[in-house]
Amino acid sequence: MGTMTSKTRPRRRAASATQQGPSTQILDSRRLLYFYYVAKTGRFVGAEAALGVAQSAMSRQIQQLESELGLQLLERTGHGVTLTPFGEILYRDAEDILQRMSSTITELRDAASRNAQSVSIAAPPTFTNVYMADIILRLQARHPTLRVRAVEASSGSVMNQLTGGEVDCAIVSLANPPRRIVQRPLLTEPVTVICSPSHPVAKQKDVPRSQLHELDLVLPAALNGSRALLREYFSVEDVPLRSLIEADSLALSRQLVMQRRLCTILPTSSCEEQIAAGDLVAVALNPPLARTLYIARLRDHSPADAVRVLMDVTEEVVQRKQGRTRRPGKRSR
Repeated sequence: MGTMTSKTRPRRRAASATQQGPSTQILDSRRLLYFYYVAKTGRFVGAEAALGVAQSAMSRQIQQLESELGLQLLERTGHGVTLTPFGEILYRDAEDILQRMSSTITELRDAASRNAQSVSIAAPPTFTNVYMADIILRLQARHPTLRVRAVEASSGSVMNQLTGGEVDCAIVSLANPPRRIVQRPLLTEPVTVICSPSHPVAKQKDVPRSQLHELDLVLPAALNGSRALLREYFSVEDVPLRSLIEADSLALSRQLVMQRRLCTILPTSSCEEQIAAGDLVAVALNPPLARTLYIARLRDHSPADAVRVLMDVTEEVVQRKQGRTRRPGKRSR
């Protein structure tokens, strides 16, 4: 039998190790990572720039790696480092080892996301009443095992639940959200004065902004929801924002407006049934006011598959009800 060359020995040992199971002799992944980047760039300063780790810390870790192996991997020179023959062997395999480790971590995280199989969304009543049932039904039709938690809250509370991490997604109306929020627009809808048919305003073609402070208004209380939109609208002409009653309940607001000589300012869609039945009237504002709703998530949370599906289905349902088709190529962020 011929003499084995140095190139065939590692292969024969690797095959034997595979048959017998993993060896207990393993490399520290952090030290391997540092060695790989120093070897790749040829300089500790290059590895420092790539990894954001101090040169001294990397040098100590690589020295420990060499000590564990009992081999010198790098030749330190005044201009950087060069690989020793042993270092060349390790460098040859290091990228594949590190890439496989990274792929395994990604696969594990993806599997964890798929197995979670739950998603939550918070929305104001004006949105919930019109869209939420269809969103949940479509989600269940596509993903029968997906558990969905839908929370109805005032516009201001919805944002608080999202930023507090209590829900995965939220329907919000902030045009300029905090940087930690990622959102995409869903719809823009008119906001009008809502009153009973017997109210004097019901006979008007529109309600001038300057007249609003004369009305007995039922308005939301939360400052970072619909009230923020109204406050901005009123402030353009320095019209005082006054409310006789503050209520963060859509049902209560509608009930009060139907039974007393009160008005509220809401998206027309939130009272469609009552308007169609003749119980309420929507009167346009002059100048017009519109509200844009967004579906939002936290930027620092990598969206799981279920969250992406929820965002996509929400947009589909809204656009279908709005009589539009989904724009090609628009995907989850």
